[in-house]
Amino acid sequence: MCHTDFMKKSLLLFVPVLIALSSCDQLRVGYVNESHSAGFADSRSTSSANANSYTYFNGDTIDTTNPNVAHLTFNCENSGSNMAKEEIAPLINCDVDNFFNEVVDASYVGVKKNTALIVGANSSNDGNLTLSFNSNIVDVVIKACPYYTNEIVGFTDRVEHDENVAIAVNTSRYYKLTYSRNSETNEVTMQEARYHFAASDTNQINIKVGPQRALIEEITVYYSIS
Repeated sequence: MCHTDFMKKSLLLFVPVLIALSSCDQLRVGYVNESHSAGFADSRSTSSANANSYTYFNGDTIDTTNPNVAHLTFNCENSGSNMAKEEIAPLINCDVDNFFNEVVDASYVGVKKNTALIVGANSSNDGNLTLSFNSNIVDVVIKACPYYTNEIVGFTDRVEHDENVAIAVNTSRYYKLTYSRNSETNEVTMQEARYHFAASDTNQINIKVGPQRALIEEITVYYSIS
C-alpha cells in the first residue's frame, strides 16, 4: 500500500514539469553553427512551391563558329557578398576592347575567393546580374556550377553544396546545374549553359539564378556587328 502511495505522489510531482514543457514555443536540442561564408549573407530557406515554379531546358543550339566573340572573366582575389553594381564592374575582365559597357543591375551577387563569381541566394527571389554591351547579342555561354564550400569538421574535410540551382538569361527557361567532381583531379566540374537570341536585337543580358546559388567562372558572348 505504501509503495502505491509513493508512486502516486511521484506522478503528481512530475505533472508540473510536463505542463512547463508543453507551454514552451520550441524545444531545441543540438549544436547550431553560427559561422558563414561569402554567398550566405541574407539567405533564407526556399519553399518547395518556389522551386516547383521553375521550368527547365537543356540549353539552346548556338553558333560557336561566329568570329565575333568575347570572353568575360572575374577578378576573385577577395571574397564578398551582396555587392553593389559599382563594386562588381571593376571585377569584370573582357578580352575584347570597348565591348563590355556596364553593370546595369545586380542583386545577391558576390565573390567566392580564388574561385568564381557568386549569383543567387537561398531566398524567394532570384539572384540577378544584368550586363550591357556595345553590340547586339546573338548567343551566350555561361560556364558555372552549383555553389559549394569546404569546411573542416573535426579532422574531416567536408564539402557542402547547393542542390537546386538553375540559370536563365533574359526570357529563357532555366538550365539546371548539377554538382560533380572529376574523378582524377577532384576538381569541381563546370557546366556550360547555352542560350540563343533569335531576334538578336538586344545589347543586354539579364542572368537570373535560383532558387539557390551558382558559381559563374566565365561568360562567353557571341555578338553581331551592324
